Amino acid sequence: MIQKMDSSSAFRSRQGNAWDVVGLLLVATSVFFVNLGGARLWDRDEPRNAGCAVEMLQRGDWVTPMFNDELRGQKPVLTYWLMMSAISVFGVNEFAVRFWSAALGVGTVLLTYLWVRHLLFPTIARWTALILSTSLMFTLAARAATPDAPLIFCSTLAIAAYVMLTFKPSMGTNWDDVLAQGRADRLRRPGVWFPTGGGALLVYAAMALGVLAKGPVGFVLPTIVIGLFILIESSVGVFYPTTPVQRHTRLTWLLYRTGSVLHPGRFFRTVWQMQPWWLVLMVAVISVPWFVWVGLRTDGEFLELFFFREHLERATSAMEGHRGGWWFYPLAILMGVFPWSILAVPAILVWRGLARSMVVSAAQKSPSSDPVGVALPDGRWSNAWTLAAVWVGLQVAVFSLASTKLPSYVTPCYPAVALLLAMVPTQLSQSTWRLHPFWLRAGFATWALAGIGLSAAVVYLFVNVMDWPVGWLPALGGVLVLGAVLAAIFYEKQQLRRAAQVMFVTSWLFAVVSFGFATSYVSQFRSTDDLWRVAREHQRDGAILAGYRDLESTWVFYAGQPIWELALPSEPVLVRSERSSANGPSIAPSATQVDPFARAHDWQVKPRATVEQLLVHRPGSLIVTPEKHLDELLAQLPDNYIALETRPDFLTRHQLVLVGPRPILADVQLEQSRSAHGVEVTTSR
Repeated sequence: MIQKMDSSSAFRSRQGNAWDVVGLLLVATSVFFVNLGGARLWDRDEPRNAGCAVEMLQRGDWVTPMFNDELRGQKPVLTYWLMMSAISVFGVNEFAVRFWSAALGVGTVLLTYLWVRHLLFPTIARWTALILSTSLMFTLAARAATPDAPLIFCSTLAIAAYVMLTFKPSMGTNWDDVLAQGRADRLRRPGVWFPTGGGALLVYAAMALGVLAKGPVGFVLPTIVIGLFILIESSVGVFYPTTPVQRHTRLTWLLYRTGSVLHPGRFFRTVWQMQPWWLVLMVAVISVPWFVWVGLRTDGEFLELFFFREHLERATSAMEGHRGGWWFYPLAILMGVFPWSILAVPAILVWRGLARSMVVSAAQKSPSSDPVGVALPDGRWSNAWTLAAVWVGLQVAVFSLASTKLPSYVTPCYPAVALLLAMVPTQLSQSTWRLHPFWLRAGFATWALAGIGLSAAVVYLFVNVMDWPVGWLPALGGVLVLGAVLAAIFYEKQQLRRAAQVMFVTSWLFAVVSFGFATSYVSQFRSTDDLWRVAREHQRDGAILAGYRDLESTWVFYAGQPIWELALPSEPVLVRSERSSANGPSIAPSATQVDPFARAHDWQVKPRATVEQLLVHRPGSLIVTPEKHLDELLAQLPDNYIALETRPDFLTRHQLVLVGPRPILADVQLEQSRSAHGVEVTTSR
């Protein structure tokens, strides 16, 4: 009879998991895929990555990353391979270059549900995945043509594989079921904290793919997270005393527990259990061959750019002005999980209460023989909490030490952040919420104020700054206001489950409307892309497109051709020749003696020629420049060069001007006018 009940319960559990997966698949797909190609490519990274994939595909080269006809040494090749495969199916468009980011975002959501469900129970796993799929920064990563989504997926896959291959699946359905189980008893093999054989290969293969996505961080951070987790979990009772400890003994307890974790013997046992030789094998088989190949193709220049500039320099100096203090990443995470960031303080209080309950529970049956008067825990603390805390803490600590700081650097820990926040809606949905009402009331008030502030900011930006029609965009803030009001009403009526459901619906609607439709609405005002249509109409054979005093990556992608950056009149003329390419550029003695556009290798950085050299060596070429520099440029050009087209620069109040030779038809009309009137006719420049 008991066996029948157990098998029936297991069947219902699997059936419930299947429905959860279907529901999460629909939610994540709607957030990440709705109108995915509606907005033009944003920022500088999206067009660089997308343009690199397009150029590699056009060249038929799946090894050497190239953008704007130059070597792109910032990122490894996995993201470009994924984009190239999508472009081959969907063509060159925004949907294609973002497709795999969205698909891997969905995959990360499902993986997060699976590993949390494996360690805990369905309700909190469901809420963790829902929070992750509707968080601001994770949604941005899943809808952008960047390497962030592949890296997050590979990191999550590695940790999820580790969890599911190391621990027994939880059969609990609530807190008491899970917390009643001893942590060490959850291991599939007693005393074995890491999978062996094929399981280890699977974990490390995921990390090796992460190396192809974004470099060594793909294996370094997941390895450290798992290793520290094992050290802590195999040395129970590390962070929380399990009996009441007097203030004067806390330092002794802390030193004892820290020493227990960092003991050299325990450290080396953990390293041995993790079988790092399989990691070396997987990286050598999956990642190293491409790095060797691209290094040979580029005479080692890619390796120098990638490992020294993109890693060493970013760690030791703040590149491109991206700096911040110790507070940078905590604040970035708080903003990155918006609108769920209103749960940050309540979640901290819930965790604090859970820790205290663990202390009290253990104190009631504490043996007096503990070395420092602190008993071992009785299982009131789940493995999942330790894993989440280590995952987030290490990401924040490691990247806080680096000088260059960007919010996207810590996005791989967002699955763990979502688990920490999921404590609140889980307790609400199970009617076990015990915190003072002030905290959620303050959260709902924050949502309402954020919605009002967002609507006001949109109106001010569109009307007073950009002079664009604001349209329906103020309603975006109204979503937050309405959600805050409804959630507050249900909360005050003690309908806690309904309040949690309203919070999810509000977050889902806000994410879909913001990323699926608001970005497309704003994108329609980017008219600079018309310049490239005009450029293609006027471009003559042998002519090139150049930028003067400005060059954006979006220009290159939408122009569909390389854009050469011109030197200023006061700069020395830099050219590359066969003899100077290895040791840097040399000074050109004359605009006519050496071709300033010549390079020893087609992947090298393009030299910066002057306007004079452009006219001599690439006659008829077109130039793009900000309007404020137009007179300066025209002063260096012959009389037949005019402003062909002018368009507003996106998200600024400036204008961009396409300058080129006067069209032949215009020259003919001018000569006819001169002949008809018998006078010299001039045109304004």
